[in-house]
Amino acid sequence: MFLADMSEDQKKGLAKRFAPQWKFNAHIKNKKSGQNYNEQYFPMSVENFVHAVNSGKVQTQRIGEEQTKETKTSGLRVKYPIVQVNSGARGRNRLNHKRESILNAHDLGKFNASFFTDVEQELWFDPQTRLEDELRIEGYPKHMIGDKENAPTYYDLFTPNKNKFQDTETPWSEDAIAISYYLFYPYDTAGLFRWFWFFTTEMREHRSDWENITVIVDHPFENGQEQIHSVYYYGHFLPPKRVRHGNEHLRLINVGGDETHPEVYVSWGTHACYPVPGAIYDMVFTYDEFFNGDFHNINAWTNNLIDLEGPNPNWNNYVGMWGEDGSSNQGSALSPRKKGRWKQLEKGNNEPKDWEVLVKRYDDRFENNSLQSG
Repeated sequence: MFLADMSEDQKKGLAKRFAPQWKFNAHIKNKKSGQNYNEQYFPMSVENFVHAVNSGKVQTQRIGEEQTKETKTSGLRVKYPIVQVNSGARGRNRLNHKRESILNAHDLGKFNASFFTDVEQELWFDPQTRLEDELRIEGYPKHMIGDKENAPTYYDLFTPNKNKFQDTETPWSEDAIAISYYLFYPYDTAGLFRWFWFFTTEMREHRSDWENITVIVDHPFENGQEQIHSVYYYGHFLPPKRVRHGNEHLRLINVGGDETHPEVYVSWGTHACYPVPGAIYDMVFTYDEFFNGDFHNINAWTNNLIDLEGPNPNWNNYVGMWGEDGSSNQGSALSPRKKGRWKQLEKGNNEPKDWEVLVKRYDDRFENNSLQSG
């Protein structure tokens, strides 16, 4: 069945049938690293995020600490650019800003492309002005812990381009369907970096992040129903990993006799997504990536599933940054609709030979260090 022929109920049923299990990292005993912790910064719903910030206090937690604390907030607001055009022959346009309070998540959708003037839209991606970095959400602190018990998974269905990044060995058909699953995180961090063996600092931290995987489903392989063709995982500093159906590294959860829910191993702090548990050591200087998945699970098919193309998440039309840190390339994230992966695939390798070299899955470094979930 083609995507265009499906009803909204059929689309949601398909998204639920192939929804992933998100698996969050547990601390590894006796392994020293600035990233070796139980996951502290969980996803949450956009609506609850806005409500929590506007309540005047949110729960935060510093890296490695066990206790959370209440942190006061001043209320969510959007800082947006205004370009004053100078019509003089040698004059230059002037850039100013205004701020507007956000009372609910729906209000964010107001700040879409049509909100801005023609001149501002022309300057949006101009390297000199970078107006895309001038629209930001403000008013909330770093280190928000999210909502691990009630976080929804957002999804989007689209038809994958057969001529772009097609799997040439086992190509998908014309009526294949891609389902991207997203999580929203109010905080993202690469953890503590050690400099000169005595000084540590938190690096690459920023408010807000959106992370996702994409599942390709295709013609029925069995039982007259669509099955997984492959899954795209997005790890850091690595090309996307396309893992085919039947590959030993594609781990599926059996629910009611139907193995359709891919496991997703989420790295501590940065929330990158991997198909297998493990760690990547010294990825960059003293930075390690841990994703053993033994601390907490979120079953996307039992938690709330929300269609990003549906009527409720009007906030997905918001075209700015979801925080006030860095730039849209290296800092607070953009909405899924503005990300490069929106309704398209990135080039992925099917289990490249270097995968097992990079990912140490419970190798000798783990054998003498038992995992603990506390």
